[in-house]
Amino acid sequence: ALSKSVPTELGKLTKVADEFLLAGNFFTGAIPSQLGQMSSLSKHFQAMANLLSSTIPTQLGGLEKLDESFLIHQNRLSGTMPTQLGGFTSLKSYFSAGANGLTGTVPSEFGLMTSLNSTAFWVGSNSLEGTLPTQLGQWSSVRTHFWVEDNQLSGAVPTELGRWSAFKTNLRLYNNSFCDDVPSEIAALSTLSSLFGDSTATQSNSFGSYCGWIHDSRFPSLGEKSTTSITLHASDDGATTGNIPTQFGVLTGATDLNIAYQAFTGTLPTELGSLVEMNNLLFIDSNSLDGSIPTQLGRWVQMTQQFYITGGSNTFTGTVPTELGNLVRMSSSFRLVNGQFTSVIPTELGKLINMEKEFYLIQNSLSSTVPTELGNLNKTTTEFHLFSNQLSSALPTELGKLRQLTDGFRIYDNSFSSSIPTELGSFTAITGAFQLNDNEFCDDLPTEVQALSSSSVGSWTVTTGNNIGTSCCQIAGTCAPSPVPTTPKPTTPGPTPAMGTVVTVPFNITVGGVSLGVFQNNTVQAAFITGLLNAIGTARGATITRVREKGTGTESPTPAPTPAPAAMESPTPA
Repeated sequence: ALSKSVPTELGKLTKVADEFLLAGNFFTGAIPSQLGQMSSLSKHFQAMANLLSSTIPTQLGGLEKLDESFLIHQNRLSGTMPTQLGGFTSLKSYFSAGANGLTGTVPSEFGLMTSLNSTAFWVGSNSLEGTLPTQLGQWSSVRTHFWVEDNQLSGAVPTELGRWSAFKTNLRLYNNSFCDDVPSEIAALSTLSSLFGDSTATQSNSFGSYCGWIHDSRFPSLGEKSTTSITLHASDDGATTGNIPTQFGVLTGATDLNIAYQAFTGTLPTELGSLVEMNNLLFIDSNSLDGSIPTQLGRWVQMTQQFYITGGSNTFTGTVPTELGNLVRMSSSFRLVNGQFTSVIPTELGKLINMEKEFYLIQNSLSSTVPTELGNLNKTTTEFHLFSNQLSSALPTELGKLRQLTDGFRIYDNSFSSSIPTELGSFTAITGAFQLNDNEFCDDLPTEVQALSSSSVGSWTVTTGNNIGTSCCQIAGTCAPSPVPTTPKPTTPGPTPAMGTVVTVPFNITVGGVSLGVFQNNTVQAAFITGLLNAIGTARGATITRVREKGTGTESPTPAPTPAPAAMESPTPA
């Protein structure tokens, strides 16, 4: 057997056309890159079973005329497989780089070797990782021996391999980290016994498990494709600690998540939004979680039953995501309780129109007004609670549509500052609690609401801690001032005109209580108004010496003047 390194000068054998064979020796060192210059080589390149090391030269991709075999297995080669080897588009029988120390991935360019049709593709017993490229599905003529065993390959086996319609046996996948199920497209190629060749072909993988699931001793029963419930029960061994793993997000078949009464810390992973089949239960009460609610939970559009994010030792903050309005199939219970949410109530929650049981937004720091859209939750039959927040302004009359409530309507301990809507008097079905106390309600109590206190309501607390009976505008300081009565000011008589003074006095002619207009005494015939002027003159203390009709010079006689009462105001001389 030959030893030492492979001479680089062999690369000058550019006219060698059939075979280049170095197999079964003790060659050491690297494969010379110069061997890639043997571009006439068309049959076999074999350097397997030596002690060759270092990396595979990219220049070997120049041996593109090879049509039988390329064998470099059972050496000490390292590094990645060059993408240039995908240029062996004429290769039919053997590609083998197994039993080395190769790392990296299987290049997608290997899918170009579409002439492979007979015996073997072997890259097993290395340290390859990543997923198998879907491009390998282009090998439509391959018939046997696909060996990728003993690596660190992961992910799902590509369904594209099911296109190998001619494939019969020896599909070796064992000792990797493949996950999910064996694709039905591959199983359909043949019976599993002949397809995989032996019973160990698929062992030591994670078939049947969710891809991406990493074994966690805290959750020994999770990770299988059959997992539909992520549930942790209290046990004598104590509560589960640490963070909620982001890999919960790969359990996409789960329909409920119950991790209440544990000791989890940290935040809710955004990856939980991938659990799009969730439809039964979210319950995370009494942990030590903090941070905000991921908006991604709005993807749980199948959710129908119980959505519980409650306090205990949790200290959730931030806003209530508007995306929760996408949970339009919710029909049972919606609770955001005892957190530190500081936002307004999203109007989008008014889309939860199928809610039939209970709606809780309590013991937070929610502020501003109550959206009128919450009146759309009129199918709710049990409880509607908004108590212990910082809600203010007027209570929407639309809440009166929730007339099917039976167990409770509680909005106490807020800052509502309006009159109580008469529409709340429609809650005649309530037999539990009707509590509006400890707000700033004002004005008189509607008789319809007062009537509930004498019905079957178990706990009616309305007036306590409010301003019932006091005008709302008085509390707000916006009432219009009452009119102040005024006393006419006494008039001081003016000087009496001298004898012979001609005055012009305006007067009003009224016939049958209807005013005909205001006239100056020189705009109508003198004879018509002589009597009126005498009365005016008497009242004003003036002496009427003559009345002259305008434009004619005709004068009407006037009676002697009558002294006016002393308290009457004298006219102003013209």
